[in-house]
Amino acid sequence: MKTRLSKVGVIAVLAVFVLGIFPVSPVSPSTLSTTRIYMAPSKIVFDPSNGTIGTLFNITMRVEDVKDLASFQICIVYNDTIINVTRWFEPTWDPEYVFKGKTTLPVPFPPQYIYEHIGSGNGSAMVGVALFPGPPPGGGFTGSGKLCIFEFKITAVPPPSKTYSCTLYIDRGSPYDTYLLDSIGNDIPATEENGYYKIVGVPIEKLSTMVYFNLNPNPAKVGETVTLKGILVDEFSQPLASETVKLYGRPLAGSWRYVTSLTTNAYGIFTWQAKIPIQGTFIFAVYYPGSEAYESCYNFAILIVQPPS
Repeated sequence: MKTRLSKVGVIAVLAVFVLGIFPVSPVSPSTLSTTRIYMAPSKIVFDPSNGTIGTLFNITMRVEDVKDLASFQICIVYNDTIINVTRWFEPTWDPEYVFKGKTTLPVPFPPQYIYEHIGSGNGSAMVGVALFPGPPPGGGFTGSGKLCIFEFKITAVPPPSKTYSCTLYIDRGSPYDTYLLDSIGNDIPATEENGYYKIVGVPIEKLSTMVYFNLNPNPAKVGETVTLKGILVDEFSQPLASETVKLYGRPLAGSWRYVTSLTTNAYGIFTWQAKIPIQGTFIFAVYYPGSEAYESCYNFAILIVQPPS
């Protein structure tokens, strides 16, 4: 459930009830800190076989190598047009919970959380927990464990063959702070590691294609105009209009060179003309790179150019 409390709500409640006269002033994580806040799993990936609109999934926030933890605040920023938080859990039942067996003050009380729609494609969910009453100096949690759990729901799926994705930020900073506080209200420097969400759309089964072409006249004379004419069709022999094919050529014993790109007309037909200035045997290739709906294809033809009469 969403609640639109002030962004200072979590900070203020924890400060009043737990930290007493100590000010709450989170600072930037120390580069020397071994404490880390991270998500498990850190990458969430769905496809049509396991995810659709309404599918729920959980992200567990964890802390590693923390000392004297007395309270914490977690704020996740994400794309709220494709996913959204539905609720959060304080995992009091879990032996890995950092405050297992202790009396705590969660803010807001689960399942509510502090939600804000930041702007186009961005929303945030914020929660916090503190030991209550506050522990004596040095009496906080030391070690590694779980902080809280967010439940998300998929709210949009991408069109076929497309992908929706977003970073799950916890390092955005004020006013979307994620931080840890010790038993006397000091910030505990920590590395904040973002997560990632992705859902892939239904794959499109592409149609196979064929390209056919010839060169006339063949054999040709040096300096004579040679016309290449071809057609691009799908597996049902239907012409593909307004598609681009690429023409390559090389001497029989030489290297391939790109010649030009050609566009098919309404009947799938493409043409090209040129005068070959030297005699020899040449190989031409027409390549169609494919598209979202069609597979790629290619074909070859040999042109013999004889000396002029």
